[in-house]
Amino acid sequence: MPSNAPKGKLLMTQLSKRLVGIAASTVLLSLVSAAAHAQGTWYTDKALWQSLVTNARTAVYSGTEGPKTSPYLVNGVTATASGGFNHTASKLTTRDVNKSIQFTFNGNAFSGEFGMYKVGTLSAVTTSFGIVGTGISQTFTTSASGFTFLGYISDSTSPITVTYINTNSGGQASLTRFSFGNVTNPADPGSNVAPEPGSFALALTGGAALLGICYRRRRNAA
Repeated sequence: MPSNAPKGKLLMTQLSKRLVGIAASTVLLSLVSAAAHAQGTWYTDKALWQSLVTNARTAVYSGTEGPKTSPYLVNGVTATASGGFNHTASKLTTRDVNKSIQFTFNGNAFSGEFGMYKVGTLSAVTTSFGIVGTGISQTFTTSASGFTFLGYISDSTSPITVTYINTNSGGQASLTRFSFGNVTNPADPGSNVAPEPGSFALALTGGAALLGICYRRRRNAA
């Protein structure tokens, strides 16, 4: 801008630059906000989890009993544990203590009935599940009187892999069944890793409106 430019035009140019910056910040903040909350929802209500999941399949650990090698595939669920498994009395249990079980399946939701054995009996101990590659985890307490339900639905529609983490010395991770499925529109769609199309469009519309105001004011000032 020449030094002899009218003062009104100079001020209008500075205002336009500020508005452009605001418009860009609006779009950027929309993208950052959507990514920052990406994770999922944990469920302790079995009926609620089942009502939200479509195409659910379940690996029921019954039938032929005896030692099972790892990986162990049942109805679309691949269970992996160092040292393998024992399959007895309609449940799957790690053969060795202090071992975790990793579950791989084709879905963005899972649930199951989980427990922890110590010296041959179920124990009420604190353990946790982790979503592989995300840093997301959930701590829960297993029961000494039966297996405990826990479910999860990811905010992303991409398939996930999960790990039942044994954090208790001398314990054997165990479960009776493992279900998985897909949720096309996750329970909290506003927290998807990628911005929802509506939110993204709204941000762009706001930015375009601010740019339009800048243009009109500059034209009127000229």
